[in-house]
Amino acid sequence: MSHQIPNPSITPKNGVNRRVRLLIGTCLSIACFCWSFLAINQGKAADAEPPVVKGSVGMPLEWKQVVIPGSELEVLPLRDDHLPVVLKIDQTWPHGSDFRYDFSFYGLEKGTFDLRDYLRRKDGSPLQINQPLTVTIESVLSEDTFEPSAVKSTRLPEPGGYRNTMVALGVIWSIGLVALIGSMRKRKQNRQDTSGQTTGPTLAEKLEPLVKEAATGTLSKEQQAQLERLLLTYWNQRLDLKQDRPADRIRQLKDHNEAGPLIKAVEKWLHSREQVDDSEIQSLLKPYRSITLETSEDVDVTSNP
Repeated sequence: MSHQIPNPSITPKNGVNRRVRLLIGTCLSIACFCWSFLAINQGKAADAEPPVVKGSVGMPLEWKQVVIPGSELEVLPLRDDHLPVVLKIDQTWPHGSDFRYDFSFYGLEKGTFDLRDYLRRKDGSPLQINQPLTVTIESVLSEDTFEPSAVKSTRLPEPGGYRNTMVALGVIWSIGLVALIGSMRKRKQNRQDTSGQTTGPTLAEKLEPLVKEAATGTLSKEQQAQLERLLLTYWNQRLDLKQDRPADRIRQLKDHNEAGPLIKAVEKWLHSREQVDDSEIQSLLKPYRSITLETSEDVDVTSNP
């Protein structure tokens, strides 16, 4: 019997290797296809036109999250009041080796403008931004609308007229206010002074009980001295009596047509026991009803009008 030698190409192990190689080749083909597809799409994206922001004249606009390669940017200083676009960088963030920006701006004229014309590098390096930052500003007014005339510079009026008038009115108002406050304080003080004054009893009220005691003959020596002191105090001020001795002043007052009746009557009652009518007492005290004592019997008396 002859022996056959096995063919190594058809062993199970060789069959497995062939299938593995086939699978690897398929995966590589798929990866190459995907890479080619992504490269084509990236090329198309690079060739696509950048977005254009549109707005109306005078209306605020925003352009957010704009990634610009290179070092950080800043807005050029505003040296011309007639620039068609006013640009501002609201916020800046690092974005890898680049920066990401939030822009806000508004247009003063209609047209298409590139924001790159209003930017510069903070470090002073060249701008070199390949991607345009295009904005279109449109006008809501019709084409036949004309611009207003420019304001002409004129010489300001000399300080005077209106300013002087206002200053004068301010001074007058201040003086009036001070005068009003002063008047109010004075009136308040007068009211306080008036309310603080207390009207004392009349001279007649102080004399009446003493005169009645004299009429009944029960007037003591102390009361008699008090009665004489009240009368002498009042009449001495009114008549300006010059005598130093009270007795001399009493004699002078007896001869006076106003002071004499009461003094004579009291002197008479002290030496007689006759009954005296109350109406006679009131008649003798009548001239003293309008005389007000300020505080006490020993101080000045005032005559009410």
